[in-house]
Amino acid sequence: MIKGFDGKIIEIEKKGLFYPVNMELCEEEGRNFLHIGVKSYFACAFEENQVSIEQWRECILEGFREWAGEYTVFGGQQLTVTVKTEEAASPSVDTVPILCLSETKAKEFIGQYVEQNQQSSIEQALLQQRSFSTTMIEGVVSWNSILPRYIVLMPSAFTDSYTLKRTAKHEFGHILGLGDSYKDESLGYQGVGMYHDILPYYSEKKGFDMVMDNCGPVRNNDIEMVILAFFTNRFQNYQSVQNANAISFALGRGN
Repeated sequence: MIKGFDGKIIEIEKKGLFYPVNMELCEEEGRNFLHIGVKSYFACAFEENQVSIEQWRECILEGFREWAGEYTVFGGQQLTVTVKTEEAASPSVDTVPILCLSETKAKEFIGQYVEQNQQSSIEQALLQQRSFSTTMIEGVVSWNSILPRYIVLMPSAFTDSYTLKRTAKHEFGHILGLGDSYKDESLGYQGVGMYHDILPYYSEKKGFDMVMDNCGPVRNNDIEMVILAFFTNRFQNYQSVQNANAISFALGRGN
């Protein structure tokens, strides 16, 4: 079984009707597994014949599945992560709705949302036409494993399949309870510190080659933070953000 930095066994089994993402941390035949399951409901707001439905759906799900792999966590423990994706015919509390917007629909959505949420942190992202993920309960800014949440993909995400897949992978990180690690002063992001366990991924020109920074690969720290998010029911931040939880305990501790 996986043990945390305190040496205590971490147990996670959050599955069923009230969880938008199923998460199970377990041992099978002497190996450690983190099983992630997500059921998505796609809401398409495109003009007719603008985008191939089958193409973008599969790219998004492939982005989610790129979180799967072999990782080393919590001081050298080996962990296999699996990701199972499903599509739902209708939205429900145990699905993650994904709203995909065309240029026209995005402008309509931005106008309606910003008018109703002028003090929202999402406002800046919308005005810059950035894709984002958030909870479905207005006024709730914290993250919790049972809170319903959704993804909004802006037109810029549909530039090509490569961009869409990487964007979906990044936004799925937010669904899993992780904050951004890139620097953006317009959003109040000062950037992640130079922790020794993520320093190998740093480039002065490109920042950190990590999923929550430049939509790069999923790293060991990301998986540690996902585990901590579901184990503690607390959002895991890479950097200090106003009115947010403290920086994740996983940073600077190895792997």
